Amino acid sequence: MQTLVSPTFDAHNPVSSLMDEVIAKAHPEDPILKVAQKMAEHQLRHIMVVDRRNTLLGVISQRDIVRQLLISERQRSQMMEDEDSEAGPLVEELLTGSEPITIDPREPLSKAAALLIAKQVGCLPVVGSNGQLQGVLLMIRLLQALTETDSAEVDEDFTFFSPGQTKSRSSPAFIRRGTLDLIVPLAYTEETARLPGSVVLGYDEDTKRILVKFVHADERIEGAIRIKRSKDRLVIPARDFLKHFQLDERSPPFTISKLTNGQYLILTPKDSRVQALPNGEF
Repeated sequence: MQTLVSPTFDAHNPVSSLMDEVIAKAHPEDPILKVAQKMAEHQLRHIMVVDRRNTLLGVISQRDIVRQLLISERQRSQMMEDEDSEAGPLVEELLTGSEPITIDPREPLSKAAALLIAKQVGCLPVVGSNGQLQGVLLMIRLLQALTETDSAEVDEDFTFFSPGQTKSRSSPAFIRRGTLDLIVPLAYTEETARLPGSVVLGYDEDTKRILVKFVHADERIEGAIRIKRSKDRLVIPARDFLKHFQLDERSPPFTISKLTNGQYLILTPKDSRVQALPNGEF
């Protein structure tokens, strides 16, 4: 009998293995209209509200925002505007005062899934023991992990042919369609057990190459992306990166070069005519 759940999914894995970075936040004193614009810009269904110490105060949804904006507009139209009229409602008006539903990054995914279902929410803020926001676990990300099949990874099981290429058993890196994750074989990384938990991505428009730089989470580098592992692969959520540089998910697989003891990886499209640059220049 065929299993309904992906064989790569492990419900005992910690929440931290599947959570996403929080790319946008709101503060109680922010105007709701500006937060709505921020959510639209980043295509967010929910946004985390934090104080200046990054302590989670609550979660507001698209529905909350739209409802409050409509109420405010109705109230404004029913009274005459004066020269001292306010800029609009603030985020603090949407905070209910109740404790937000959260989960610890060390908890298993099975507990997170049960919580998402029981509370009927689309995401779980991931909060550490110090009360600070560390990430967010999305229902859609959990669904993708549960239903991921080998058919979505066919590219990884083949060595791609290129004229003049010597035979190699190594798998290429590639962009997974649908999820827009960047998939890199772990064989190209050094000391896999001590691999840093995040990367930053760079792009060279002239050569169409992608630079992967490994960084530690505590370095707090802007644009750092938390990486995941699945079997013998490194999974890098790259949707925002691809969108920013207008890269196509149908890009060809990439050959991989290592620099500085594996701290950097350079991914070159397999159909690229670019020659390797001297001294690891990027």
